[in-house]
Amino acid sequence: MWNQINLWLLNARVSARLRHDNVMRIISPVLSLFYWPGLFASLFLCVYWVWRLPSAGVAIGALGAVGVFVALKGEEIQNGHRVVWAFITVVFLITEVRAIKEQDEKYAQTMKQLVDSYKDAKTENQTHFDTTVGKLDAHTSRLEALSKSQEDIAKLSNENLLQITGSKGQCHIFPTLEENSSGLPLVVFGSKYPMYDVVVNVFVQSMAWDSPEVMMQRARNPILVLNLGNVSGQYARHIGYNLPVQRGKNNRFQINIYSRAASFTEFLVVTWNNGHWNIGMDLARNGTNKWISKTPKDFPYLKEGPDSTH
Repeated sequence: MWNQINLWLLNARVSARLRHDNVMRIISPVLSLFYWPGLFASLFLCVYWVWRLPSAGVAIGALGAVGVFVALKGEEIQNGHRVVWAFITVVFLITEVRAIKEQDEKYAQTMKQLVDSYKDAKTENQTHFDTTVGKLDAHTSRLEALSKSQEDIAKLSNENLLQITGSKGQCHIFPTLEENSSGLPLVVFGSKYPMYDVVVNVFVQSMAWDSPEVMMQRARNPILVLNLGNVSGQYARHIGYNLPVQRGKNNRFQINIYSRAASFTEFLVVTWNNGHWNIGMDLARNGTNKWISKTPKDFPYLKEGPDSTH
C-alpha cells in the first residue's frame, strides 16, 4: 500500500514538472523579450529614486515585480546577472524604507502644522473672547453707571417732589428756657423737609379728672392761634409769642399743627423742678400710629389730680 502511495506521489511530481516545463517553454520567449528592458528600467529606477523618492508602496511594488520576474526566469539568468538583480532588489528595498521614513516625516510635519494651526486658532479665539468679554464688561459697567445715574436722578426727583409738596415735612413748637414776665418764648422747629401753609392752635390740655364743662371750654377756646405760613426745612425761629406757665404744677398744652400736606398733634408738658424748667414733648403725625417723639419716662412730673398721678 505504501509503495502505491509513493508511486502516486512520484507520478504527480513528474506530471507537475512536465507541465511547468511546458509552460516555461511557452512564456520563455516573452520573458526573453522583456528581460533587457526590465533590467535597464530597474537600473534606471535605482538611479532615479536616489534623487527623487517615490511614494511609499511604489518601490515595494517594483520589488515584488522584480521578484516575480526573477523567479519565473529562474535558472536561465546568468551568474553575473544574478548579482545585478540582487543589487536591484536591495536598492528597491532601501528605497521603500526611505520612502516610508519620508512619508512619516511629512505626516509628522503635517500633524505639527495642524497642531500649531489649532494652537494659533485657539489663541486667536481666546483673544477674541477676551476682547469680547472686555467689551461686555465695559458695556455692563456703563449700564451699571447708567442705572446708578438713573437711581440718583430718581432719588433727586423724589427729593425735589418731597421738597415741593412738603408731604414728609414736619415741625413742632417748643419753648425756650429763657423765662420772661409773660412766660417762655415759643420757637418753631422745622425738619429736613419744608411745610407749607402752617397753622398752629395751642390749647390747655384737658386731663381725665377735668369736668366735661372744663374740657369743652378748653377745646373751644385756644390760647393761641397762629398762622406761620411756610416753615422751611431744618429751620428754627421765634414765633413772637410766649407760653404762659406757672411753677408748682405740670403745665400741659395740646398743640394742633395743620399744613397743606399733613397735620400733627403735639402734647407739651412744662414743669419747674430742681431749680429749672423741664420740658417734655409727645409728637405724632395724625393718621399714623407711631410717635415721632416721646417724653422721657424719667421726666420730673409734679403730683397732680385727685389720685396724685400724672
